[in-house]
Amino acid sequence: MTSGSPTIPVMDMAADEASTRQQFGNVLGRLAEAWRKARAGRIARDSLAELDTTTLRDIGLDADEVVRAHSGEDFTPRSWA
Repeated sequence: MTSGSPTIPVMDMAADEASTRQQFGNVLGRLAEAWRKARAGRIARDSLAELDTTTLRDIGLDADEVVRAHSGEDFTPRSWA
């Protein structure tokens, strides 16, 4: 090695690698959380869509919201907001 060639300290490389791994883990964590929320929403919408009109009215949905629930639409009923 000549005196003019750059050197990369091993500690800096290890810190950079740890930082990259942490950032990658953060991205994966956010993706996993978004996936879990989307899946929970789908399950809730599917469950509501299977309920009969009377039950949906009993839990506070208006007539137009019952139609939306039966179609599996993603919405928050006015009485629940």
